[in-house]
Amino acid sequence: MNPIESPFPLRLKQARLLSGLSLRELSERIGTVSHVALTKYERGDMKPSSEVLVALCNALGRTPDQMFRPVRASLSNVSFRKRKSFSEKQTSMVLELVRSRLEDYLEAEEFVPEQVKAATKQLSLPANFKPDNLEPVRKLALQLRSDWGLNEEPIPNLVELLEDRGYRVIQINLDEKGFDGCEVTEFRALIIGTWPDHSVARMRLTLAHELAHSLLNESVSKLGLTEKEEEAVMTTFASEFLLPTAALKRYLGAHRTAITIAELEEVKLRFGISIGAIVYALKSMGIINDSVHRRFYTQIVPMWKKAGGGEPGDEALGKVYREQPARFQRLVRRGMSEGLISLSRGAGLLGKPLSELRLETGPIVE
Repeated sequence: MNPIESPFPLRLKQARLLSGLSLRELSERIGTVSHVALTKYERGDMKPSSEVLVALCNALGRTPDQMFRPVRASLSNVSFRKRKSFSEKQTSMVLELVRSRLEDYLEAEEFVPEQVKAATKQLSLPANFKPDNLEPVRKLALQLRSDWGLNEEPIPNLVELLEDRGYRVIQINLDEKGFDGCEVTEFRALIIGTWPDHSVARMRLTLAHELAHSLLNESVSKLGLTEKEEEAVMTTFASEFLLPTAALKRYLGAHRTAITIAELEEVKLRFGISIGAIVYALKSMGIINDSVHRRFYTQIVPMWKKAGGGEPGDEALGKVYREQPARFQRLVRRGMSEGLISLSRGAGLLGKPLSELRLETGPIVE
């Protein structure tokens, strides 16, 4: 957005989408503004009167200040992963929620400057890369582990590692499944979608997958791959980053004609990666054959789904791996304690009632 342009059109559309309303539905809620007029407001073709502005704020649960908040983030370049059942309306709502949360993060950083590590350089696949040979992808994942000082052992806290490396990790809590995650390359932001029964293993794999997108999108876009082939690249990178091939072979061997769920669960709890992802890696590396891979998905997975639960070990894994973004809240709380962020603005950034935040904050030690 041009700096001289008013942020109001975008803020109005954002507030409407976050409320899950169409233009007609918002018009009906207000009662005195037509959907045609609302369209013109969102396009910037017309400005609302003060009376209409108040009506819009009341209908959308916003203050005038929020409707004119400067725009800090563009979502023009987003790799978005969602399920087919996720509607366009839901997609628009989540994207605006991502924008809102990212802008909160950027605002907190403006208040509380903090030294972060330089961005990791983009990774490149060879120009002659063929999607039927994913070994170059695994090598890049291992290269990153080496660059970051990681050995073949498990990554105990992936969120903390990424935040320490300068990534803005944002968790979007949803009521139901549908949105897995996305990344915003320009702002080094990795966004993960969670829901009430989500597993830590899925959260870690999603984060590693979005990391792959952030580092490989530029290279992959030049290779002419199909969407399915691109996703195979990202999934392979994520799997290798969380569970290196050498470690997997050390635990399960270089070739297996059969394998028990107990063995897979042990690796899952050790490396914080789902059994499904482990089986994918085993098949991709040729450790198990097509027949074993097929039996897993035609016999074992349906049995778990019929039982109504997730994979074995999900509950135990949640106690071992505590993945929770912390840097944003830390910045806001530091800003409040040092007088850089007011309590009222801190409450807005953290999404907490001011009265609750006052109780949490307590006295400041000086």
